[in-house]
Amino acid sequence: MAYSDEQLEAFLDSIGRLPSQPLAKEAAFFADSIFQQHTLLNRALSAQDFTLVKQAARQGRMTLAAARRIFKDPAIGRECNKEGLFRSFPVDSISVAFYSFANNYFEKFAVGIGFKEHCKSASLYFFATE
Repeated sequence: MAYSDEQLEAFLDSIGRLPSQPLAKEAAFFADSIFQQHTLLNRALSAQDFTLVKQAARQGRMTLAAARRIFKDPAIGRECNKEGLFRSFPVDSISVAFYSFANNYFEKFAVGIGFKEHCKSASLYFFATE
Protein backbone atom coordinates (compact mmCIF):
# COMPACT_ATOMS: atom_id res chain seq x y z
CA MET A 1 0.00 0.00 0.00
CA ALA A 2 1.39 3.37 -1.00
CA TYR A 3 1.14 6.25 1.47
CA SER A 4 0.72 9.87 0.53
CA ASP A 5 3.45 12.38 1.23
CA GLU A 6 1.28 13.93 3.92
CA GLN A 7 0.81 10.58 5.67
CA LEU A 8 4.52 9.82 5.57
CA GLU A 9 5.36 13.29 6.88
CA ALA A 10 2.82 12.94 9.70
CA PHE A 11 4.30 9.55 10.61
CA LEU A 12 7.84 10.95 10.72
CA ASP A 13 6.66 13.92 12.79
CA SER A 14 5.00 11.53 15.26
CA ILE A 15 8.25 9.58 15.63
CA GLY A 16 10.13 12.84 16.19
CA ARG A 17 7.91 13.57 19.20
CA LEU A 18 8.60 10.24 20.90
CA PRO A 19 10.69 10.46 24.07
CA SER A 20 14.18 9.38 23.02
CA GLN A 21 15.52 8.23 26.40
CA PRO A 22 13.46 5.01 26.64
CA LEU A 23 14.30 4.16 23.04
CA ALA A 24 18.01 4.87 23.54
CA LYS A 25 18.03 2.84 26.75
CA GLU A 26 16.47 -0.16 25.01
CA ALA A 27 18.76 0.09 21.98
CA ALA A 28 21.83 0.50 24.18
CA PHE A 29 20.98 -2.71 25.99
CA PHE A 30 21.32 -4.75 22.81
CA ALA A 31 24.54 -3.09 21.65
CA ASP A 32 26.11 -3.07 25.11
CA SER A 33 25.33 -6.71 25.72
CA ILE A 34 27.95 -7.51 23.07
CA PHE A 35 30.59 -5.36 24.72
CA GLN A 36 29.92 -6.03 28.39
CA GLN A 37 32.39 -8.89 28.51
CA HIS A 38 35.49 -6.78 27.93
CA THR A 39 38.47 -6.07 30.10
CA LEU A 40 40.21 -2.72 30.01
CA LEU A 41 43.90 -3.37 29.55
CA ASN A 42 45.09 0.24 29.28
CA ARG A 43 48.76 -0.56 29.22
CA ALA A 44 51.77 0.18 27.10
CA LEU A 45 53.31 -2.42 24.83
CA SER A 46 57.01 -2.83 24.34
CA ALA A 47 58.35 -1.58 21.03
CA GLN A 48 58.92 -5.19 19.97
CA ASP A 49 55.34 -6.24 20.80
CA PHE A 50 53.90 -3.17 19.08
CA THR A 51 55.93 -4.05 15.98
CA LEU A 52 54.53 -7.61 16.14
CA VAL A 53 50.96 -6.27 16.37
CA LYS A 54 51.50 -3.97 13.37
CA GLN A 55 53.08 -6.81 11.39
CA ALA A 56 50.14 -9.09 12.27
CA ALA A 57 47.70 -6.37 11.21
CA ARG A 58 49.41 -6.17 7.81
CA GLN A 59 49.61 -9.95 7.35
CA GLY A 60 46.19 -10.79 8.77
CA ARG A 61 47.55 -13.34 11.23
CA MET A 62 49.96 -13.94 14.10
CA THR A 63 51.16 -16.89 16.13
CA LEU A 64 48.97 -18.15 18.96
CA ALA A 65 51.89 -17.85 21.37
CA ALA A 66 52.47 -14.19 20.50
CA ALA A 67 48.74 -13.37 20.72
CA ARG A 68 48.39 -15.01 24.12
CA ARG A 69 51.53 -13.30 25.43
CA ILE A 70 50.76 -9.81 24.10
CA PHE A 71 47.06 -9.75 24.94
CA LYS A 72 47.42 -11.85 28.11
CA ASP A 73 44.32 -13.83 27.19
CA PRO A 74 44.48 -17.61 27.66
CA ALA A 75 41.05 -17.90 25.98
CA ILE A 76 42.67 -17.20 22.62
CA GLY A 77 42.46 -20.66 21.17
CA ARG A 78 43.04 -22.86 18.20
CA GLU A 79 39.36 -22.74 17.19
CA CYS A 80 39.96 -19.08 16.31
CA ASN A 81 42.12 -19.95 13.28
CA LYS A 82 39.18 -20.79 11.01
CA GLU A 83 38.36 -18.16 8.40
CA GLY A 84 35.57 -20.10 6.80
CA LEU A 85 34.32 -23.57 6.14
CA PHE A 86 37.15 -24.45 3.76
CA ARG A 87 39.94 -22.09 4.81
CA SER A 88 41.81 -21.94 8.04
CA PHE A 89 45.17 -20.67 9.19
CA PRO A 90 47.97 -22.99 10.33
CA VAL A 91 47.33 -24.59 13.72
CA ASP A 92 49.88 -22.34 15.46
CA SER A 93 48.38 -19.14 13.98
CA ILE A 94 45.35 -16.99 14.62
CA SER A 95 43.59 -14.52 12.35
CA VAL A 96 43.98 -10.78 12.89
CA ALA A 97 41.58 -8.19 11.47
CA PHE A 98 42.78 -4.57 11.25
CA TYR A 99 40.64 -1.44 11.67
CA SER A 100 42.26 2.00 11.34
CA PHE A 101 40.63 5.16 12.72
CA ALA A 102 43.16 7.76 11.52
CA ASN A 103 44.98 8.86 8.39
CA ASN A 104 48.17 7.38 9.85
CA TYR A 105 47.07 3.73 9.96
CA PHE A 106 48.83 2.90 13.21
CA GLU A 107 48.03 6.08 15.16
CA LYS A 108 44.58 4.95 16.35
CA PHE A 109 43.48 1.47 15.42
CA ALA A 110 41.98 -1.81 16.57
CA VAL A 111 42.81 -5.41 15.89
CA GLY A 112 40.38 -8.28 16.06
CA ILE A 113 41.91 -11.53 17.23
CA GLY A 114 40.06 -14.51 15.77
CA PHE A 115 37.10 -14.58 13.41
CA LYS A 116 34.00 -13.69 15.40
CA GLU A 117 31.85 -15.87 13.17
CA HIS A 118 33.76 -19.02 14.15
CA CYS A 119 35.27 -18.23 17.53
CA LYS A 120 33.44 -17.39 20.73
CA SER A 121 36.64 -16.07 22.31
CA ALA A 122 37.31 -13.56 19.50
CA SER A 123 38.28 -10.18 20.95
CA LEU A 124 38.79 -6.63 19.73
CA TYR A 125 41.69 -4.58 21.10
CA PHE A 126 42.07 -0.81 20.62
CA PHE A 127 45.39 1.00 20.31
CA ALA A 128 46.48 4.63 20.32
CA THR A 129 49.99 5.97 19.99
CA GLU A 130 51.10 9.05 21.80
